Amino acid sequence: MSTISTRQYLLDPGDAVYQLPLATFARMHKNPAKFSVAEFAGVRARAVEVSVELVDRRPRRILRAVFHILNFDKHGILDVASYDARQSASVVTALETVFSCLREPASVIDAAHRFVASGGRWEPTEAESALVARAALGQLKCRKLRFAVAP
Repeated sequence: MSTISTRQYLLDPGDAVYQLPLATFARMHKNPAKFSVAEFAGVRARAVEVSVELVDRRPRRILRAVFHILNFDKHGILDVASYDARQSASVVTALETVFSCLREPASVIDAAHRFVASGGRWEPTEAESALVARAALGQLKCRKLRFAVAP
């Protein structure tokens, strides 16, 4: 029996891979001031969300990988506003593509959301893709994020 697991990883400037559990990311997003990540202080971190097929609870293959950016301030606190703006812009871009056939062609196109969305993506090198694939398939031990949880 197969299932799908979604995982998120961060790559530091030296290409070390950290797993960021989705539940932890949700808590960081909800209350960023309570979660500080010293390893990523002041960094535009490369992040990857990976969907993995599991067979008998073991990773078998990668179904999808989305490469995006997470900004952290000088204290290592997630910049939720920039993340949310890019996510919203990505949704608008996707919907625009789906519903474009229903609109009359325009001579001027408002593409601001496309620029916002593209600022939150990155293209991995072959080596970076291989690192993430190895991590997602359980072939690479990921580093653990250390959080300084504020009171």
